[in-house]
Parts: sequence; C-alpha cells; structure tokens
Amino acid sequence: MDIPTLFITFILSAMVIAITLSNWRYGLLAIIPIGLLQDVLRKLTPGVPSLYIVWSALLFAVVVLVVMSTCSLDKRLLWFNDQGLKNAFSLFFLLVLLQAINGLVRWGQPAVPVLGLLFYLGPVAALLTMIIYGRHPIWIHRFIMTYLWVMVPACLTVYLSLWFQSSIPVLREIGEFVGQRLVIYDVGKVLYSYAGLFRVGEIAAFHAATSAAFLIMLIMKKKQALPAQIGMAVLVALLIGAILLTGRRKMLMALSIFLVVQFFLSGFMRRGVSRAVVSFLVLGLTVSMAIGFLGTGQSSPYLQRGKTVFSSVEERVITAVDLLTWAVKRSDGIGLGAGVASQGARYAGVDNFKEVGGASESGIGYLAIELGLPGIAIVSWLIYYLLRTLWSKLRFVARLNDDLFLYASSFVSLLVANLATFSVATQLYGDFFVLIILGMIAGMLYATIYHAAILQKKQYQKKIGNAPSSIFRGKHAHC
Repeated sequence: MDIPTLFITFILSAMVIAITLSNWRYGLLAIIPIGLLQDVLRKLTPGVPSLYIVWSALLFAVVVLVVMSTCSLDKRLLWFNDQGLKNAFSLFFLLVLLQAINGLVRWGQPAVPVLGLLFYLGPVAALLTMIIYGRHPIWIHRFIMTYLWVMVPACLTVYLSLWFQSSIPVLREIGEFVGQRLVIYDVGKVLYSYAGLFRVGEIAAFHAATSAAFLIMLIMKKKQALPAQIGMAVLVALLIGAILLTGRRKMLMALSIFLVVQFFLSGFMRRGVSRAVVSFLVLGLTVSMAIGFLGTGQSSPYLQRGKTVFSSVEERVITAVDLLTWAVKRSDGIGLGAGVASQGARYAGVDNFKEVGGASESGIGYLAIELGLPGIAIVSWLIYYLLRTLWSKLRFVARLNDDLFLYASSFVSLLVANLATFSVATQLYGDFFVLIILGMIAGMLYATIYHAAILQKKQYQKKIGNAPSSIFRGKHAHC
C-alpha cells in the first residue's frame, strides 16, 4: 500500500472513530463518504489492493460495537412480536451458523465462514443499528440527505469517465489498472463500462439507482415545492443516464421495479394515485427529455443497450434456473458452506472455482451452492413471513401518516427491487458496503413503523388518556 494513501486512510479512520466515540450517529453518517473513498483511494494506490473493499465494513463494525456498549434494543423488534416470523428468523440464524461450521470444516480456512457470516448477518446488524439510529425521525432524513449529498455528485462523475478517463486515472474502471477492463459485447459493438469515481460500473449503477429512488421519494412528499420537484426530477434523469453509461442494465430494472411497487402501494393503501400520477408525469417528462439528449453521439449505443433491459428478463430468468440446477448438483443439495461462493474466498487462498464455477452468478444459485436446498426453503419461508408481516404494518402506517407511509413504502419498494435483481445476478451484492446500505434501508423501514406505533400511542393518549397495545411491546430501543 502506498505511503501517502496509507497515511490518508489512517487519518480518515482515526477521524471516523473519534466522531463515533463522540456521537455514534454522526459516525454512522461518516460511513457513507468512506464507502466512496475506499474506491477512490484503492485506485490511487499502486497495485490497487483489494483490502480497501473492507474499509467501510471495519469502520461500521466500530460503530456497531459502540452502539452495543451504549444502547439497548429489544430484539423482538426484529420480528415484530410475530411468532411465525420469529421462528423463521431463528431457523435462518441456525442454518447460517451450521453452514459456517460446514464451510470451516470443508475448506479449512477461517476466512471462509467469516465471509459467510458477514454476508448473511452483516445486513441484520445494520438493520438493528438503524432501528436505534432512526428512533427520532429527523435522523432518517439526515441519513437520506447525507447519502444524496455524497452519492449523487459521485455518480455523475460517470459522465466525466466518458470524456476524461484517459487523462484522469481515478475516473477509470478498476480493471484497467490490472489489465482486465470490463468489455461488453452488445448492439453490434464493443462497449466499455464507465465507473466514475467508483471502482466498477456496477457499484456506480447501484448507488445511482438508490439515489434516484430516494429522490423520487422526496419528489412525492407533500408540501414539496414544484421547483424543488423539477430540480430533483432533473437529477433523477441524469442518474438514469449515468446508469446507462455503466452498461449495467439490471439496475435500470431495479429502478423500474421500485417505481411499479411504489406506485401500487401509494394507490392501494393511501388512494393517493392522483398525486403519484402528477409526480410521475413530471418525472417521466424530464427523463424522456434527458434520454433523448443521451441518445445522440457517443452515448447512443448505451441507450440502445438500455432499451433491451425488459427483453432480457426472460433470458436472465432461464439462466438463473439453470444455475440453480447446476448449484444443486455441485453441492449435492446440502450446500458447500457459508462464504465459499463469496468474491473474497479466492483472496483467502481458497480455489473454489472447480466446485462453485458460475453457479453463484444468480441469487438462487448462490444460496443453493452455499446453503443447499434446506437453505432455499428456509430463506423462502423467511421472505414470505417478512412480506406478509410488512404488508400488515404498511396498512397500519398508511392509516396514520402520509409522510411516514411514503418513507415506509419507498423503503419496501427499494428492498423488493434489490431482491429481484439479486435473484438473477449476485456479483454486486458481494460488496460489503452495498450490503450495509441495504441493511440500513431495512432498518429505516423498521424505524418508520416504530414511529407510527409511537404516533398511534400519542393519538390515543390525547383522545382517551390511555393507549392500546402497541405493535411493539416491551422495552423498545433506548440510547
């Protein structure tokens, strides 16, 4: 690791730790710029060391340790006091533990189960942390705005990669530094993935899609001035253009799924179709104008590739099913151990290609190769109970407050969109910072439902002097 970048990394880490010890909530916010800087500093360091990809995860672990030592949390918040969901979570945790042991015994490398535990339990740790963090609604807004202030400008550097990557190395895709630049063969041409400040285009596309989803959520808020709506819609259009230039179509699909689910929930539960329609019309008009502009010149092939996102769905689904069959055969249906299919396994000295091959390229293949068929069944059961429970909680929130419901439904929509993309392509979700962000989004969803319960309690106390049983019973979150 180069001395200047090593020094910068040390200083920034010390600053984040100091901030965390002073006020862990600001320490949590500081993880967001670290998630960007880990890619920037990696590209600036000779040899582009892969250790940088765990930098944000290590500092997040410091935040979690501080939270554990200073705060208390009723673990029942994780399953909303629902016995079925509790059983599903318990089986999932047991399964991950057993497969982590299986991975250690089978491969003889402690790093393999550690990677597996980070993948499966890291988002849960982020979720629980965000429940405490979001105990006051203002902190949820601060997290979203911090994320947007950091990630929107960073995602827009994808355009700079298109024009200046030859003269500014930090704008290049990480593969160029090791002679393995990603090449996409499509629309009869050779296309390159532009990444901006991020290490690869796939990471840039994820943050662009997530930022666009947050902006769409803000566009739909009540009391939002029209100029602000138009300004945010322009940013959404620019972010969609950035996704197109990365060449990673699945995040366009994720954003489309987010819009569909959000529109459905807004209309079905709040009967707010009229406002949603106006917002989406403003958004759609701006996006159409931007895409028309992007469809000229050097960016035209990327627009043509982006247009094939829906026609490629059937092919991706068929491939995912084939990979599932392949994974079951390779693992004999019992799984090869948690962590064995992770991208970091090869850095831990495990040559897993012969056993894993391409079976882990889809989400269901990934789960099958690591957790086996029992894992597929348990994870499916957990997802079913989560969706069933969240549906009832969303209906509960929808009856109480428009803004809380908008936040909750947006978080659900974003998680569903990423679940859909994970099921057919997993490479993106091997990034620890991406997993942390998704866990935090889930935590903000929980916190929003928690706020609805508190609001309900206050309303009943104001009306009749006492409160009904809350959807959260017990000690709640204290910090």
